Amino acid sequence: MADSGRRSAPGWIAAAFVVLLTNSAYVAAAPSATLFYYANVALHVLLGVVVAIAAVVALAAGRLRLNVPQAAAALLTGVGAAFGLVVAGVGATTPHRSMLLAHAGISIAGSILLVLAFAATRSHAGAPRAGRRVAAAALVLGAVIAAAFTFRLTADRRWRQDYRIVNPVSPPLSMNQEGAGADGPFFPSSANTTVV
Repeated sequence: MADSGRRSAPGWIAAAFVVLLTNSAYVAAAPSATLFYYANVALHVLLGVVVAIAAVVALAAGRLRLNVPQAAAALLTGVGAAFGLVVAGVGATTPHRSMLLAHAGISIAGSILLVLAFAATRSHAGAPRAGRRVAAAALVLGAVIAAAFTFRLTADRRWRQDYRIVNPVSPPLSMNQEGAGADGPFFPSSANTTVV
């Protein structure tokens, strides 16, 4: 029984990695102030820690062997994970935005290179079908990441347009010209609402 668990370790690490990537795409693409979103952020941190620890343990125990390209890609992904741990500790707030972007960028690059390195190894190892499947998975991964970032950038641009504050060309000369004017429901405040 223990022997079969050893053989399947890379398989479940790969499955958890795919779940982490899917979760990452959602977290990057659709930020919102909802319980579901924040649960996914917590899941993202948990999955990242579990995948990183499991990969390190499997490597140390010899259950997971990497060639040079795979090891380089895994190292890059590990650097991205380290930035993620820092972000989890200090928070993904505006002062730490550069850390968050470094985590995302390095992790994306490492993940794509890791999947491509595994695809190349499978193709060269006499399993071209498996290599093609891994390569197709890498293409899908790249497309999902690109779609997530495109969706996010479009949503951010639309939000900035919809909530842009436009100041008047010239300031009001008296309080009667502010907001809805002297007949407004909040006069003398300059607040202007849809209240009739």
